[in-house]
Formats: sequence, structure tokens, C-alpha cells
Amino acid sequence: MFSFMFEQPKLGHRAAFEKLARDTGTRSCQYAFPAVYSLREKYDTELCLTDNAVFLRSLSRTPGRVDYFAPLCPADRFADALACVEQFAAAEGHPYAFFGLTADQAAALDMYAPGRYRIIEDRDWAEYLYDVQPLATLAGSALKQKRKEAHQCRNHLGDRLTVEPLQAQHADEVLSFQHKWLAVHDETGEDASLAGENRAIEIAMAEYDALGLSGVIVRIDGEIAGYSYGCVIGRDTYDILVQKAAAEVKFLYRVVFQESVRLCAQDFRYINAEEDIGIAGLRALKLSYRPAFLLEKYRAEVIEA
Repeated sequence: MFSFMFEQPKLGHRAAFEKLARDTGTRSCQYAFPAVYSLREKYDTELCLTDNAVFLRSLSRTPGRVDYFAPLCPADRFADALACVEQFAAAEGHPYAFFGLTADQAAALDMYAPGRYRIIEDRDWAEYLYDVQPLATLAGSALKQKRKEAHQCRNHLGDRLTVEPLQAQHADEVLSFQHKWLAVHDETGEDASLAGENRAIEIAMAEYDALGLSGVIVRIDGEIAGYSYGCVIGRDTYDILVQKAAAEVKFLYRVVFQESVRLCAQDFRYINAEEDIGIAGLRALKLSYRPAFLLEKYRAEVIEA
């Protein structure tokens, strides 16, 4: 069985966390350690790390409930891990649920505890996985329009547009652009979601190298007009954590996305572009890039007796 002690994610957890992610072969962005670390304030995230499992939970994702992510552990330990979560949650006495279960994990939970949970598909939290090479080249008829739009942006800007790797030394410059981007997209300063994301970006920039991040900067006339950064998940997947571009520059997002793949993800099989969180336009855009597959997600709520 597992010994539980939850605490806020720390940089010192990274090595053991990422080893478990590699060992299990996960491709889910919920197990991208830089995301867990940088979003810890937004979601009030806590972590319990043992020799062969990672337990994550959010204290504020759902008001009045603790949301436990599916334990990250070898498949043959999953039932034990679920039992420990149940015992720990019962001892605390707070309402709880499981969040971010894959189809396999949801099936395992239902087999482990038949009739104990209401398992519900969370389409808004399904993750988009793409083959790397099509996104790097935008070749083929399926991506013809994206290729045309990226070319149009590059052709219009010509030598004014440059691309370079994002490094820790660029943190202040990136944050200056980020804060301008935020002011444009949240004029009132009242969007809690954008504020939480902005804080996560600030945390990531402050610990860029320590988190193992990589990224790109796109400049126009020497000034940052777009940026992206991400990290490795498991063995064969690169997760694009954040991607921003000046909205007034037509099709610049196409260029930022393609350059992110070309500069950061060539050694991987898949790109994880994360979820669409139910935003119709974002869903249409992500589908238009022709994902190799969607990593389906489920939540499991306790059925009250």
C-alpha cells in the first residue's frame, strides 16, 4: 500500500515525477510536470509522490469538492492506488471525485469498484494528439489551407519576421509581451482564468531551465510578436503548454505553431496540443489540424447511497 502526504508541488519533485511518466509511457498533459508546477496556484494543486506512484489533487477546481487526478503508476498497481485514494478521502471526510481519467483508467475504476461511481465522459477535456511530421511541414492536402495561411504570413512580413529558440534569458522580454497580450484580451482585468494562466506563465518563466522547458520566439522588426513553450511528456510526446501571438498579425498563430513543432518536437512522435475546454472556435481550430487521435477523458463521481 501507499503512504500519503500531500504537499504543494516543488522543483525537487521533478526528476522522480518525470521518471514515473517515462516508465508508464503516459501521453497526457495532466502529467506534464511544468504544468503541474506552474498551475499549482490556479488550481490549488497538491502532490503526493511515492516510489512508484504520483497522486495529484486539486482543492479548488470544483467548489466544495476535492478532485483527484487518476494516479500515475504502473497498471498492476492501479487498483491499490485507487484504494488508497478512497481510504485517504474517507479519512479526510471531504466530498471527492476522480478527474482526468483515460478510457482505460475509467474502465479499471469501474472494474475495481462496480456501481460505486458515476463515470461521465468529459469531451471538453479530451486532449488532441498529432503526428509530429505533418505539423512540422504542413504538407499534404489535409493541411493545404494551413500551409497556405502560414506562407501568406511569412510572405507578407518577409525579412521583418525572424524565429529563434526561447531561452531563459528572454524571460523578461516574453513577460512584457505576455502582459500586453493580456491587457488586449482582458480589458477589464476581471477574467480569472486568464489571470491564472498569466500567473502560471510568470512562474514558468522564472524557473524556465529548472523546469526543462523549450520554446520559440517569433519577432517582427526585432520585437516579440509571438511565443510558445512546452515540455516532454513520458517517452514520445511533446506538450505545447502555452502559445501566444499578436492577434492583429493575420495568421501569425499558424507560424508560431509550426515553428514550435519544427524547433522543439522533431525528436518526438506526437504533439499534445491539450484540450479545447469546450470553446467552440478552439475545438474547430484543433480539429482542423487533423489530430492523429483524441485522448478521451472521463470523470468519476461517487454515487451516494
